[in-house]
Amino acid sequence: MSDGIWEASLSTYIEQVREAWRTVGVAVAVVRGEELIYGRGFGRRRRDDAAEVDVDTLFQVGSTTKAFTASAIGMLVDEGMLAWDDRIVDHLPELKLKDPWLTRHLTVRDVLTHRAGLSIALLPYLAVIDSNSALDQLRYADANGRFRDCFEYDNLLYALAGKLVEAVSSCSWSNFTRMRLLEPLNMTRTRTSPYDIWARDRIIPTFLGCPLGEPPPLSEARIANVAMPHFAESEGCATLLSWGSYDNEAPAGSMVSSAADMAKWLSLNLRKGRVGTQQLIDTRTIQELHRVQNPHGKLEECFFGETSDGYTLGWWRARYRQRVHLEHGGGMIGFPAYVCLVPEEDLGIVVLSNTGLGPGRMLSRRYLFHKAVAYWIIDRLLGDQVHDWSSALIAHAREADQAAHCEEIELSRDRNPKPASCLPFSAYTGHFGDMSGSTGRIAIDLEAGSLGLSFAGEGAFHARLVPWQGNTHRLQMAPPVANILGPQFATFQVEDGGQVNELAVFGSRYRRL
Repeated sequence: MSDGIWEASLSTYIEQVREAWRTVGVAVAVVRGEELIYGRGFGRRRRDDAAEVDVDTLFQVGSTTKAFTASAIGMLVDEGMLAWDDRIVDHLPELKLKDPWLTRHLTVRDVLTHRAGLSIALLPYLAVIDSNSALDQLRYADANGRFRDCFEYDNLLYALAGKLVEAVSSCSWSNFTRMRLLEPLNMTRTRTSPYDIWARDRIIPTFLGCPLGEPPPLSEARIANVAMPHFAESEGCATLLSWGSYDNEAPAGSMVSSAADMAKWLSLNLRKGRVGTQQLIDTRTIQELHRVQNPHGKLEECFFGETSDGYTLGWWRARYRQRVHLEHGGGMIGFPAYVCLVPEEDLGIVVLSNTGLGPGRMLSRRYLFHKAVAYWIIDRLLGDQVHDWSSALIAHAREADQAAHCEEIELSRDRNPKPASCLPFSAYTGHFGDMSGSTGRIAIDLEAGSLGLSFAGEGAFHARLVPWQGNTHRLQMAPPVANILGPQFATFQVEDGGQVNELAVFGSRYRRL
């Protein structure tokens, strides 16, 4: 098939898939070696604006940032300034984990492969805190898994890796990434923070926080040609959102890029660390970055006959059609991103969109639209039979939606919001401090006749509390945060005299202050 016919066929398919998944806009780039063989945008940058997406439109790319951070570490390994199995504390003596033994033994490789076993710190998602305060949460993290014999995905450990880059290179993670990777690759539109694109008051200041105002018009962006995020309900049109900040864990997911720029990044990986005539990263380091390091790090869901091998250093490694397949998604709210490499075919694909979750609202299904595009491309370029993956995955996503609906019905069966023991709303109000220190402070306030729960900082996480069962209230959260966190409950402990003294929520206990 000639290039023109192949490109036309792909464009037709992407547009059909975009409409089927009700995705507002999408950009796709395909690279073979150093050659961009396909690059195009579809749909709109914002649902209520005529501006169209193209291959240079900027999106937040979330956790695809991790491979950049791992490569930055790899460059320091090339220079003899680090080794993969160096102990973190030898470079960051201020590191303090809950377990002193783990503090002494945690290595660079442990951090980058999610095998430390530490529980996820929620405070950086919920409260408005800086990166140093976020990293302080490591000292409260319990072990959820067996050290070096588990997979516990932890963004905060990638933030620690960024701190390591700074300590070793005397250069911030952001500047190191820009000078050592983005500039040599001529990724001129890529940035390391959404605050490079928007004024501070235009961005939701923490991952699961609340917007400070209405989503801004495209004209307010500091760089032209940006997309706006959206959330697609199971039925109905997409809801317009604001960009969100991930800057307190930036090395794990704060980057902003375009399909054209990300194609250059994939090309570097395909060319074994070479860009043009320059060997930017040693070939052996690229091989190490792509090698399975944690066999417990399996993909949540495999389709298309894909089998999962494990997690590398910033990538998931799988096999598709008997070929090695490296991939990673990015999960910024309203901006699901997906990149993959097929090294044996010298092939890289990037799919960026501005509509989150799609028909299937379960978090693990957020990349189904992207995979429906990417695997069609792989099939076509390998000369294999092309399947209508989109229709199959929409059906799968809708089954997941139906299962979630049934779970909600089951959850509600025994609800009794007004038993005799339930107290007046005013009895629950006040400030509560986490007794472990791991998730900060919470304010419970009366808001127009109902209770509200808030974390610290303007734009932090907020939810209404709806009476559920006795002194237990359910958190009522707006989508898409509700879809990400799932059902959450807050239970107040009441003394014999009717005084509320404790609150249990998000797996932590809070004492009334």
